[in-house]
Amino acid sequence: MSRSSTFPVPLFLALSLLLVAGCSDDDTPPGETDQGVDSSSVDSTVTSDTAPGPDLKPAPDMIIPDMLIPDQPPAPTCSDGKQNGDESDIDCGGKTCPKCKGTKKCSAGGDCISGVCTGGTCQEATCTDTVKNGAETDIDCGGGACPQCADTKVCAKATDCQSGVCSGGVCVAATCTDSIKNGGETDTDCGGASCGKCADSKACKAGGDCKSGVCTAGKCAAPTCTDTVKNGAETDTDCGGGACPKCADTKACGAATDCTSGVCTAGACVAPTCTDTVKNGAETDIDCGGGSCAKCADSKTCGAATDCTSGVCTAGACVAPSCTDAVKNGAETDIDCGGGACATCAATKACSKASDCKSGVCTAGKCAAPTCTDKIKNGTESDVDCGGATCAKCADSLKCGAANDCQSNVCSGGICASPSCTDKIKNGAETDIDCGGGSCARCADSKKCSKAADCTSGVCTGGVCAAPTCTDKVKNGQETDVDCGGACTGCGVGKKCKVAKDCAKGICAAGGTCRFGYSCKELLAADSSLKSGTYTIQPGSAASFSATCDMTTSGGGWTAITPTIARLYLGGTMVAVQKAPTAGIDSSHRPYTRDGSGAHIYHYTFDFKSGFTHFFLNSFVSKANASGSYTSDTCYSNANSTWKSWTKGNNSNHGDVAFGPTSAPLTSLCKEGFTRKQCTSCTIPWKGGSKIYSMGSSATALRIGWGENGSEHEGYYPWWSGTIMVR
Repeated sequence: MSRSSTFPVPLFLALSLLLVAGCSDDDTPPGETDQGVDSSSVDSTVTSDTAPGPDLKPAPDMIIPDMLIPDQPPAPTCSDGKQNGDESDIDCGGKTCPKCKGTKKCSAGGDCISGVCTGGTCQEATCTDTVKNGAETDIDCGGGACPQCADTKVCAKATDCQSGVCSGGVCVAATCTDSIKNGGETDTDCGGASCGKCADSKACKAGGDCKSGVCTAGKCAAPTCTDTVKNGAETDTDCGGGACPKCADTKACGAATDCTSGVCTAGACVAPTCTDTVKNGAETDIDCGGGSCAKCADSKTCGAATDCTSGVCTAGACVAPSCTDAVKNGAETDIDCGGGACATCAATKACSKASDCKSGVCTAGKCAAPTCTDKIKNGTESDVDCGGATCAKCADSLKCGAANDCQSNVCSGGICASPSCTDKIKNGAETDIDCGGGSCARCADSKKCSKAADCTSGVCTGGVCAAPTCTDKVKNGQETDVDCGGACTGCGVGKKCKVAKDCAKGICAAGGTCRFGYSCKELLAADSSLKSGTYTIQPGSAASFSATCDMTTSGGGWTAITPTIARLYLGGTMVAVQKAPTAGIDSSHRPYTRDGSGAHIYHYTFDFKSGFTHFFLNSFVSKANASGSYTSDTCYSNANSTWKSWTKGNNSNHGDVAFGPTSAPLTSLCKEGFTRKQCTSCTIPWKGGSKIYSMGSSATALRIGWGENGSEHEGYYPWWSGTIMVR
């Protein structure tokens, strides 16, 4: 049945009161709506167009008289699909309808489920809207979606609380013993600022949360020796404690074993020293080795040869020095030498005294190479600075090891013996074995020499004695003088000789010297094979001359004297006993005279100083020398009588030519049978033939005398031609 569209207000209010009264019998617990929202926190005007509204039917025992119900339109409901009544949006909001969801219209926060009305629109519940809404257990916290609630906030369960502890509906402050990870803890009852540090594998945020001090990927890591944190048993960061490496100097320590140096003093590792009685630092054994400390004694531990006093490290231990360990150690002055115990050192090796060196010479700390002037027996020397391969040979009486160590080349009993010319060794001044050098005989051809005097031949060419030749300008071979005598041509005057054949001219005199013969007699006596001919002689004269020698007449040995020879070489001299106006010696060296109205006597003498005992005249001719119509009258009377003296001729009135020694004449023209002859310029031949005259004793001069006694201009050439042969 239709009702009037107007509904009396009094009647409406009365019905409303009845409805309210009916609602009070609902079973919903006090303070809550059927959506679980505390009514005390919701605005009384909140409506909802989705939540089921209250049952508006009158109570069963309530009877409303029909007269009380005006004929009005239907009353608004929370499900009529209309925004009516005090709804803020369709079927929600206001005082009676459910609260509105987000995005629905609202007049106040109470219209909204979230309790938040902004700009006339309900907002979705958030954890920052300062309203307890949604599933929150307290304003903006709890319920699962929002952050956990601080201590004293309302909670429903432990997870609503930051502390993780919900006791009596209230969040309780976190403790480090509540068996819950809460507060600043990073894991249950550990970590954070208040609780103890967490054990390994527990959750963490930083190293400070962990006992190990190491937080890796949100978990406490077990201590290691490389985590750059002092943890575990470490006495300082990543060191000490036994499990980790020892600590460096200045790091914290609990015992010496915590320190690299092995020394822990006042809780800090102390730098190693070479006197701390601990093997530390670079030491290879206690306080030794390693470079900084003294070298280690024998048997001490070592890492290298340089750690050891001996310089020898074998199998990790210092070995006592030896002379074969290839190391300079012990008393050695250089590697394996010197110092007395080992062999002496070679040249250039280090030394401290001469006895360290093979050479025996230590100069400026170095062994000097042996020299032949260092006044020490060294190198290969057999004695001081002599002998061996490089030095001069040793003098007599010095030590030797072999013959070639000695100047004498004779080593007898280890001593150089004096050279001799019979030791069959080239030594001393010898130029070859047992010859040359002055002391020994000269060397034969092809032997070694240093000068001509070393050679028998007297010729040393290219250091070898050459065979003698007749042109080598040396007296050698069978030569009696240089390149003459013997098998060579004869030697000249003054040269040495042995026999006459060694001389080219003259004889080999008693002193063994070639000289011109004093006479042909001497030449023949020296060489009986000589033939007659021309030879050079020098019978005590200033100069030699060629003379004809007769080597056959009466035994030979006759020297032919010509006027020229007598004058030029034998000092022929004309002397006046009774002077003639005209007298002289012509250009052919012939003496002559011519008197005037008186008599004259002359003699002509030549020397033969080598002496002679006999003479004869050979083809001797005198010649008259008168002038004009005058004649020389030869052998006028007493033709066979001889002159009495050289001052008075035979027959004082007539001419004659006499011969003999200077003491007295022996013969004359007249005596030898020349008959009287008068002529101006005729020749007067000797009539005595080859009669030989004896001088009685050895004479050194022969004289010719002549004269004329009369008033005519008479004279002679007593020796016009021919020769006087002397012997």
